[in-house]
Amino acid sequence: MRNKPFFFLFLFVAFLLSKNLSFAQISDTVGVVDTLRVGNSTAYPGSQVIVPVYAFNDEPLGAMVIPLKFSSSDLLCDSVSFVGTRISDAPLKGDTIDNVNGTIQFYAVTFTQIDPGSGLVANLFFTVKQNAPLQTVEIDTFSTSNPSVFLDFTYTFSVDMTPAFVKGGITIKEKNLAPQIKPIGTQYVVEGDTLRIKILADDPEGDSVKISLLNCPDGAFFADSGNGRATFRWTPPFTGPWSAVNSPFKVVFVASDGKNSSREDVEIKVIDKDLGLKAYSLEVGTDSGFFSDTVSIPITLVNPDSVGRMQLLLHFDPSALSLLSVSKANTRISNWEYFQYILNQPSPGDVKILAQSDILDTIVTKPVSPGEGVVANLNFRIILDPSPLSLLASVVFKFTNSTDNTFGGAYGQKFISQDKINYYEGGIYIKSFGTLIGDINLNGIQYEVGDVVLFSKFLIDPVKYPFNQEQQLNSDVNEDGICCTLADFILLLNRVLEGGNPGLVKLLAQGNRVQVSLLNSPSEISVLMDSKIPVGGALLVIKHPGIEFGEPILSSDAGGMTLLKKDDAGELRLLIYSPQAKYIESGQRRLLTIPVINGDANIELDKAYLSDYSGNLIQATVSFERNQEIPERFTLFQNYPNPFNPETNISFSLPVESEVNLKIYNLKGQLVNQLVNTRLSAGVHTFTWKGKDESGKDVSSGIYFYKLIADKYSETKKMVKIK
Repeated sequence: MRNKPFFFLFLFVAFLLSKNLSFAQISDTVGVVDTLRVGNSTAYPGSQVIVPVYAFNDEPLGAMVIPLKFSSSDLLCDSVSFVGTRISDAPLKGDTIDNVNGTIQFYAVTFTQIDPGSGLVANLFFTVKQNAPLQTVEIDTFSTSNPSVFLDFTYTFSVDMTPAFVKGGITIKEKNLAPQIKPIGTQYVVEGDTLRIKILADDPEGDSVKISLLNCPDGAFFADSGNGRATFRWTPPFTGPWSAVNSPFKVVFVASDGKNSSREDVEIKVIDKDLGLKAYSLEVGTDSGFFSDTVSIPITLVNPDSVGRMQLLLHFDPSALSLLSVSKANTRISNWEYFQYILNQPSPGDVKILAQSDILDTIVTKPVSPGEGVVANLNFRIILDPSPLSLLASVVFKFTNSTDNTFGGAYGQKFISQDKINYYEGGIYIKSFGTLIGDINLNGIQYEVGDVVLFSKFLIDPVKYPFNQEQQLNSDVNEDGICCTLADFILLLNRVLEGGNPGLVKLLAQGNRVQVSLLNSPSEISVLMDSKIPVGGALLVIKHPGIEFGEPILSSDAGGMTLLKKDDAGELRLLIYSPQAKYIESGQRRLLTIPVINGDANIELDKAYLSDYSGNLIQATVSFERNQEIPERFTLFQNYPNPFNPETNISFSLPVESEVNLKIYNLKGQLVNQLVNTRLSAGVHTFTWKGKDESGKDVSSGIYFYKLIADKYSETKKMVKIK
């Protein structure tokens, strides 16, 4: 095994020598003509742009050499990426970039084969020079005789041929500035009340602006008044899918000048009329630092009603942290007239914060309006060196009586009771000095899913997601002295998949923001997620002693993600990430399904680690539902598989016994089939549509809708049948 790298090197050198001795270019005459095609992209002076390169081959390939040329007076080639391409697994591949002469050469050599097919083989990252004129810059191939360089595909049966070539390029256009929408922020409304939003947008170049609405709630009113002004009104119902049961909802306002557009995503939190003030929450933020660093931790308040005073009591570890000050500057209550904090009472490490908007003097200061944001900042100095290991210094809410960590209206109004407030704790991750190999997101924890998300974004676009010096040092996972390589990324994936990081347990033992659960059926299990924020990656551990699983299948909700697995000794570890830096949308999502081949025993979701799109571990926001028999609410899940042929499964959950009607419609709104029309017990139910109409005939490929009506709940989802 020690000689294997030298054997690879020998083959690669022999391959390159054979190219230099072969001056003749032979066109492809074997089967269908192979093709190399450069894509077309649009950019503006000073911007970065990605140009894809695609290859088609009808016979297995052993190698390829791709020489390309471009205008060096207009473009700079920053890098060539093979991540997520057809040649990403080739053991020998590389590139040479010459920005002086405007050439790129990249190659791939495999010791098995590149299978016949078509698709992406490389992404070229360019920067358009600031002084580049408005034009289309071609990206072409080239050849030289000394040394011998030309476009070449090498077949596995030792034949070299030149594929057909289709050149591409970059069209450089004048940059158009998009109109900007005035920030709106999170909106709160009680069921039955009317929410009114005014949307204001202005174009920096004075162009006419039109505003449109995406994700319009049922029964909402929207009108574009022209010239960057629009109105939105909505009264959430008391029951059904648009009530508080499925809150929050997201609407998207888009402002366009006909050339460019911008969007404003607005979250609408609908409050249950019967729960009233239970929508309040207090949250301690998180941050990280080294010994002797000064770190600020925010306290965030979510209030569906006005707040004019508050009384907080928090506790921290005085052996790890020293509280320097508590500040209301640049917060939602920065204009409040009374603000005081008391340290080390009643115990060391305690801090009491008292604040009130108005103190009955000549100045009238109103309470803060309903909303969400920071109300205080705790400024700490880290006084503990945790080396050689990092640790979490928690900052928690402390309760000694019924008025601790509560708030209310102005003056003598009663405080909100603690049982109507959600509390989320945080703290400071104290990092040890020295390099933490594998800690890419710099949270003091090695080899967790957030590191995978951030590393994949760097590989796909290092210009947009650069590493700082500490991240570069931490990225040398294989410790070969070369940072930020694909080999480091692959080893990082393996180590995350293997597990063994006890620090994660401490991080995830807080809060209840993301819910991950298993959905059981006789032939398979599904992993479901209910998240209020987009998820960039996940690591799941499922215990299944005595049960044989088939290959896990990602659902359409996780489209664009990649799945890796390790199944050993009754423990299945699943890593979900995206090498293209994509993410899973927030909301109720089906992540994947796992076929059950045989066995009958308990299946348990043992652990679930999640990361957001930016590579941050989702801290203190994970809880687990373990094989929950009675669901908490009505839910219609996305069908799976989707797209499908010939059949697909449709699942839904019922919190109570209900009259259920499940129908299939075509694009014209015509009834195609009725799958369910009966009374069903509470629980999760799955039905299969075999792609047939009511007469038993196969329906044509296309878009269909399935609608569930259960008591007063109604929801419709889209699915696609393919040929």
